[in-house]
Amino acid sequence: MTTDFTGKLFNEMYGWLGFSQDKLNDVVLTPSYVAKLLVKLARVDRNSYVWDFATGSAGLLVAAMNEMLIDAKNHITSPDELARKEATIRAEQLLGLEVLPSIYMLAILNMILMGDGSSNILNKDSLHDFDGKYGFGKITEKFPASAFVLNPPYFCRKSSWNDEQRIRSHHYSRVIWQR
Repeated sequence: MTTDFTGKLFNEMYGWLGFSQDKLNDVVLTPSYVAKLLVKLARVDRNSYVWDFATGSAGLLVAAMNEMLIDAKNHITSPDELARKEATIRAEQLLGLEVLPSIYMLAILNMILMGDGSSNILNKDSLHDFDGKYGFGKITEKFPASAFVLNPPYFCRKSSWNDEQRIRSHHYSRVIWQR
């Protein structure tokens, strides 16, 4: 299953639902073809640890998870080892943060529909109250991000430039920055 269900629904309903903070540009949805491209450009594979600190409907995490699962199927021949790797990808190798509670619930629903039972999606402000640790399971450990894929929903401020430098200091990143 590779369809970003709630992302598709959200894109359809976006025009007539009207979000209260829409004029502040707080909700930006990345089209699935752009999400897939960002994941490819960030060189996401079965061993990546992918972090999206502006998760939205989790479309970028869905694209990353799908790429990771495909890569695992292409490189792991043992059915038992493949099943373990798929479970690890879903439980430990994805991390998302979303500040808006209603959009956070959309992301959780999306990941559940995609078969990710332990998605590490947190309802937190990634710029102010996130310590870099897993949200569930390994809560005392830092998430070892090796790939960033994100489309932050805010215009570039001075703090965003600091975020960009922090992101670029990791292995691979692909970011859509609004200017």
